[in-house]
Amino acid sequence: MTARRWAGALTVVVAAGLFQLTVDHPPEPEDRVSDAVAVTVPDLAGTPVRAATSELRDLGRREDAGDGLPVPQDLSSLERDVEPNGWVVAATTPAAGERWGPGGLLRVYALRADEWAWFTSHPVMPAVPGGIDGASVLSAGEPLHDVAGLVVSRYAAGGEPEWEPPRTSVGAPVVRVGSTVQAQTDLDLLSGRPVVTSPETAVTVATVPAAGSPLQVGQVLGVLVADRSQPATGGSGTGDGSGYSGGYSGGSSGGDDDFNVPGWACPTRWC
Repeated sequence: MTARRWAGALTVVVAAGLFQLTVDHPPEPEDRVSDAVAVTVPDLAGTPVRAATSELRDLGRREDAGDGLPVPQDLSSLERDVEPNGWVVAATTPAAGERWGPGGLLRVYALRADEWAWFTSHPVMPAVPGGIDGASVLSAGEPLHDVAGLVVSRYAAGGEPEWEPPRTSVGAPVVRVGSTVQAQTDLDLLSGRPVVTSPETAVTVATVPAAGSPLQVGQVLGVLVADRSQPATGGSGTGDGSGYSGGYSGGSSGGDDDFNVPGWACPTRWC
């Protein structure tokens, strides 16, 4: 093969290689000029998450992560996945009325729509009757049904089944925005109690927080129960601050006059 043919063949090979390299590794595009602008965060409480995030992106002219996007998150400490449908905005960070600058994230804290509606109509903890079967305390028609996803069940002090070794839960921040001291205290109390393993054999004895206590929107709520295997004493606790001391002695319809009274399930009024 002549030198000219060799040169031509080499040129073809090099050109093919450069073409393949361009296909596999396209050149980096020029830096995009962001149109993002600083805006004042609107009040979006109660707005569906899908509509809220769309409004925020349009308002701030946000197109990609570099611009700073609204990021939905569960308001509660349970870290549930927020769905675009069926969830509504409870709060934002930055908060309504504050500045949201280009490049900064805006956290959209959300709750399920029925949870949000429940908290707006329940500024204080409702009364939950004592003696309800632990497996049905969150059923339709019960006071905590609409916030069942935020309720945890724990054994009251001394109310654990004798055959079940205690297992405690792990503590976590009560909510992501504006946690109150009392809400954190309530969660710490729940975190130290054993997880209910047999709700069908237990009955309610108290709630955390107690009935009438102020509620923080999105806080985790607790139902304390006692296993029916505990020996009944005919009373509802000693009332001396020693915690749960009796078993279940009433009917399934409740009738516990000392429900949420100090000494029945825990040594403080916060149970």
